[in-house]
Amino acid sequence: MVRPKFPILSEWEQTLLQLIWERNAATANDIVEDLSTKQIHRSNSAIRTTLSSLEKKGYLKHRIQDNTYIYYATVSNEDVENDALDYVKKVFFNGSLHSMLLRLVNKDEITPEQILELKNQLEEVDKN
Repeated sequence: MVRPKFPILSEWEQTLLQLIWERNAATANDIVEDLSTKQIHRSNSAIRTTLSSLEKKGYLKHRIQDNTYIYYATVSNEDVENDALDYVKKVFFNGSLHSMLLRLVNKDEITPEQILELKNQLEEVDKN
């Protein structure tokens, strides 16, 4: 069975991990502040439990400074995105990038400007 390299994240776990990626490192209190500015309110225990879960899954580690846990990511956002895309390509598109791209282009509204940008990027890839 095909599995992603990284354990699948819940939307809530992804939210916390994204905040840590944005800061490079964060305490639980930093995350409470960041969530508050986004009008997301969760208890300290829910945040700390999720940080611990992300650590167990291998996404985070922590260091201790003045009796405070400072969490940092062990994987990059790009690595997690690439892993998820590879998994979707293998499982749902039989490994075909062409089929996956066609589905994405046909499914979503895409502007003429975005089509031009894609064409330019594909031409750059083709040159290399």
